[in-house]
Amino acid sequence: MPVSGKNIKFTSIIAWKLKIETVKFNSNLRWLLVVFQLVLHLMTLIDTHIHLYAEEYNNDRESLINAALDAGIEQFLMPNIDSDSLEGMLKLWDRRKDRFRPMFGLHPCS
Repeated sequence: MPVSGKNIKFTSIIAWKLKIETVKFNSNLRWLLVVFQLVLHLMTLIDTHIHLYAEEYNNDRESLINAALDAGIEQFLMPNIDSDSLEGMLKLWDRRKDRFRPMFGLHPCS
């Protein structure tokens, strides 16, 4: 069935409108990405619960710390588990006071 001139004109208007909306969307998306990158740049990432002082991390603690720092994490909050975990937590804090913060308390499972 042949398409009438009226339908072709209408279809062209829709395509033109969609193209404009796509350009607006892409422009807004670009601005959104710029704002998001700015926020990420200004934001401080903090790991709020990490037990890197625990014995199971003795073999790869430094590589895990470096990987986290490379990923943009700037501060680490270390809750202790029980009285046995205090020494390891305080040793790590003593070595890295610029990044690590000890948190004293009792773990609910203790």
